[in-house]
Amino acid sequence: MARNEDIDLGIEWVLLTNSAVASVVAVNKGPNIALLMATNGTNPPSNNDEDGIPIDPRIGVLTLTLSEMFPGVSGADRLYGRAQGGTTKIFVSHA
Repeated sequence: MARNEDIDLGIEWVLLTNSAVASVVAVNKGPNIALLMATNGTNPPSNNDEDGIPIDPRIGVLTLTLSEMFPGVSGADRLYGRAQGGTTKIFVSHA
């Protein structure tokens, strides 16, 4: 199912893609750094404070495939996000 909306993030991982996807657009609209992490399946990533690709506030990730963003995650098809140091809001769009 396609998604095209803002999602609030806290300190726990939140599933940003509501189906298996190959590519996604994500823009951090909030006041804190957002961390992005891909998985293969719906199990969330570990909750290590340093895991994930950091996205500064008001910075976006252009449309990239999950395999390009996360080459170390075999078969990556889901994207998770969480805020670092508080809360933030992230815009996500995918087919």
